[in-house]
Amino acid sequence: MEDMLRDLARVPLTDRPMSDVLTDIVQVATRGIPGAEAVSITLLRIDVPFTAAYSGDMALHADDMQYEQG
Repeated sequence: MEDMLRDLARVPLTDRPMSDVLTDIVQVATRGIPGAEAVSITLLRIDVPFTAAYSGDMALHADDMQYEQG
């Protein structure tokens, strides 16, 4: 856990597109969470959820299923 937190603290936040920052975060989370096969970040745009970044197709498909179910 400490390694993951250290890696997250090293993700550059300024002068970069948010999509790049979020992609770095999901990559760190995928490496740092034991047993994680895929990771995603969901954001809301005008109360509508969308997958802002993901590390594998499984995460994207799981998000889509969740959005469909509300």
